[in-house]
Amino acid sequence: MITSPPKRGMALVVVLVLLAVMMLVTITLSGRMQQQLGRTRSQQEYQQALWYSASAESLALSALSLSLKNEKRVHLAQPWASGPRFFPLPQGQIAVTLRDAQACFNLNALAQPTTASRPLAVQQLIALISRLDVPAYRAELIAESLWEFIDEDRCVQTRLGREDSEYLARSVPFYAANQPLADISEMRVVQGMDAGLYQKLKPLVCALPMTRQQININTLDVTQSVILEALFDPWLSP
Repeated sequence: MITSPPKRGMALVVVLVLLAVMMLVTITLSGRMQQQLGRTRSQQEYQQALWYSASAESLALSALSLSLKNEKRVHLAQPWASGPRFFPLPQGQIAVTLRDAQACFNLNALAQPTTASRPLAVQQLIALISRLDVPAYRAELIAESLWEFIDEDRCVQTRLGREDSEYLARSVPFYAANQPLADISEMRVVQGMDAGLYQKLKPLVCALPMTRQQININTLDVTQSVILEALFDPWLSP
């Protein structure tokens, strides 16, 4: 006599498989829903932060306009330079600090066209770096390499300057910019620069979208006096 296979056991296996598949689908859908909710929340927070920053910018411009009303010069005795302004928010506050963009040594002045073997801006940068307890040789290496990094050609024109051959030989090769800096952080890759010196230079230098060296001495503070010393080196000594 031929007996049929147990149908009850087979049905139980099918039910368990279906339950497992349904649980897997449910968990997957739940995870995707949580991800979508997280994305939506992040987008909302980003938009809120964007509006907060736009409001802070508007308040800063308003304060600056009031400070400079009927003023011919920009200086640190004006209200805009009195320190950070704080604006309360439901979950914190915004701090707005204004700083004169011309109270610094413009590194892009090195990009000025010149027929000199070494532009005046390079000599001034050497003087500035030397005043940060940097040996003269290293200061000259950094300043000349930065000039070679910024200038339009790819030829080494200075005694210590470095061009593409130096940077292409590194573990992560790259070409010199051969154009004005977009940000001062670019000088971190220049030959001779390190993190410690970069941190010392940050409050003193900038990368303005122009090649003129136009410093507002009325907005320099005491810690930036070395900029003036460097500009008039060697006639003005500390």
